[in-house]
Amino acid sequence: MTIALALSAQAATFSKASLKGSYSFLANRWTANVNTSQVARVGIWTFDGAGNWTSSFTQIADGVVTTATLTGTYTVKSNGTGTISASDGSERAIVLNSTAAGVAQEVQFLVTNDSANEIESGTAVLQSTTVQNYTAASLKGNFSSQLNLWMADASATEVGAIGMIDFDGKGKWKAPLTTVFGGGKVQTYTSSGTYTVAPDGTVSRSSTNDSQSVCVLNSVVAGQAQGAQCLTTVSNGHSLGNYAITETELSAQATTFSKASLNGSYSFLTNLWTADTSTDQIAVVGVLNFNGAGKVTGSYTSISLNVFKTGTLAGTYTVSSNGTGKITFTTGSTAKFAITLNNPTAAGVAQGLQLLQTNDPNNEVVSGTAVLQSTAAETYGVASAKGNFALQWNLWTADASQSQASLIGVGSFDGKGTCKDSTTMVLDGKIQTGTHTDTYTVNPDGSGTITTPDGTQIAFVLNSVAAGQAKGAQFIVNMSENIGNSVVTGITLKQ
Repeated sequence: MTIALALSAQAATFSKASLKGSYSFLANRWTANVNTSQVARVGIWTFDGAGNWTSSFTQIADGVVTTATLTGTYTVKSNGTGTISASDGSERAIVLNSTAAGVAQEVQFLVTNDSANEIESGTAVLQSTTVQNYTAASLKGNFSSQLNLWMADASATEVGAIGMIDFDGKGKWKAPLTTVFGGGKVQTYTSSGTYTVAPDGTVSRSSTNDSQSVCVLNSVVAGQAQGAQCLTTVSNGHSLGNYAITETELSAQATTFSKASLNGSYSFLTNLWTADTSTDQIAVVGVLNFNGAGKVTGSYTSISLNVFKTGTLAGTYTVSSNGTGKITFTTGSTAKFAITLNNPTAAGVAQGLQLLQTNDPNNEVVSGTAVLQSTAAETYGVASAKGNFALQWNLWTADASQSQASLIGVGSFDGKGTCKDSTTMVLDGKIQTGTHTDTYTVNPDGSGTITTPDGTQIAFVLNSVAAGQAKGAQFIVNMSENIGNSVVTGITLKQ
């Protein structure tokens, strides 16, 4: 099993000095085995720029919450890949991306020495390269939030939620939330509570329904966090069982949103999350075009049981003043999605969306993200993907007898239709590393395909265009071999 997909990046030479400062991180263990403990961690990684690494974190494993610290060392190769060796014996492969002033703004990672048929992977996001003293005032304003519950037990209730959280900068928060659970049950309500922020950016958040979460701030600008990664430690007053609830928050600081806040083309990726082996795993990637006045059209490629299908979409959308809204498809699909907008441009257009399907009647969750391509009409080609790229993908399956897999790496796209890459993959507890050369095509709308030497095909959509160059992509994979009732998906970020 070999594969490559990557994102646009400027040619750079990386070193240990490319990792310097504190990073918030979120890791999940992905397993289909009900007898394996679900594990998730959130915390802070600190790199000294010279090869030394420390970690402090909160972990939940089989419903038990612990806090701990680790020390270790790290390496970084000139292409932005590297390793972390921790004092508990764990090893991680890493890849750097989103570089600014020579320092990586994000790190994607994959645990490589776990011999079980499970995957532990995640993302670390830069807090700051300098020492910060965070307070409640560091977390202020509106943040788009998306939450998923991860588990292997098909008899348990699947849950997904999105909302817009308003932090007052003084220790109180409130949020309109939409939750989908237990097969088509939808609940909309306003939650509220209190929060505290420790000097290192760790957030303790409590709600009026007795839920509790631990978050870590990141992406600090002028003393204000632009995002956070979170882990729920108590749900509705009860300790968690063998499942994990994790959450991503992104800044949405525009004062007032409207339909005009969605204007342009957006690449999107959605996954169907299920623990039921009799339910087909499905993932969809494509382009949504919003006209700024309530109409949406689109095109997509879906993957299920190793078969690609394509189609078109049309429908309507609404946006409330707080950045929440709805999409209702009437052509090509009957799906309805609750949405939240994030990262508005200076012109007030959202650079991203979080999506949650609200009318799926089964005990499953369909959720995802959409990322702005461009507000202006663009004509893409192979030259739109050129340079060095970073990537991470995961294989999702509910069948414990199938192999779990995850991959990270770096590729180089020549802008003419050829890409070369170097990757590290964990497959069924075994490590595979390698290099190979692939070919790629890009359609005028930014969708495209990559074909690997073994016949694997990747359907992707470019996004985040600047000066004609895409800075990212979202993708699904059609493997050359039969991988059964599972899907492979990934997203990419600028190196």
